[in-house]
Amino acid sequence: MKLSSGGGNETAAQGIWSGTISFSLVAIPVQLVKAVEPGRVSFRMLHGKDYSPLLRRMFCPREEKMVPPDEIIRGYEIGPTST
Repeated sequence: MKLSSGGGNETAAQGIWSGTISFSLVAIPVQLVKAVEPGRVSFRMLHGKDYSPLLRRMFCPREEKMVPPDEIIRGYEIGPTST
C-alpha cells in the first residue's frame, strides 16, 4: 500500500494492524497505519479578544529603551547582580 505525504513523495506505509471487515458475503481488507508525522507543535500567544498574535517586546530597565533582537543574548545568573 502506498500513501502520498502531500509533497508528492510516495512512501510505503508501515502497518500497525491489519484485518478484515465482513458484511454478509463481502469481505473488505483493512490496514491501520500511523497517520501523524513526527515533530513538535508550537503555539503562538494570542490576544483573547481578536486572536491577533502578541509581540514580545524586550525592555532594558537601565537604559529605559526597547532592545532590538540582534542585541539579545542568553545567560543565567550565578550570583547577585550589582546595580
